[in-house]
Amino acid sequence: MFNNRQYLAAEYQHTLKDSIAVNGRGLHFALQVVMTLTPAETNSGYAFMGRDATSLRAELPAHWNNVVDPCLSTTVANTSGTGVGAIEYPLATLSVYGARNGCIISYAPEVTFMGGHAEPLAGFAN
Repeated sequence: MFNNRQYLAAEYQHTLKDSIAVNGRGLHFALQVVMTLTPAETNSGYAFMGRDATSLRAELPAHWNNVVDPCLSTTVANTSGTGVGAIEYPLATLSVYGARNGCIISYAPEVTFMGGHAEPLAGFAN
């Protein structure tokens, strides 16, 4: 079992090797979604960027205190009101592949659930 200091060590902090774009449909709104997953710095965690908003309002750290709606899917929002929903799908996928840091750029109000498949990300974890 790792203690907190060991877990935060750089050797346990992995990210993606390269950026990857994923196209699909959002689970709840059925909108066409373009989502880009990009590498992130060590200890930065996961963050979402809402590209339908201005750059000053776009960053959405995936942190428990940014969750504004956990009903049917998890939605995070910042203090400016910019939000992204269904974040559990890319977070679970990144976690399965060992990526503990990453930036997920969404061009829609929710991310794609990729049909429940993590296969598009296979080989991209560093």
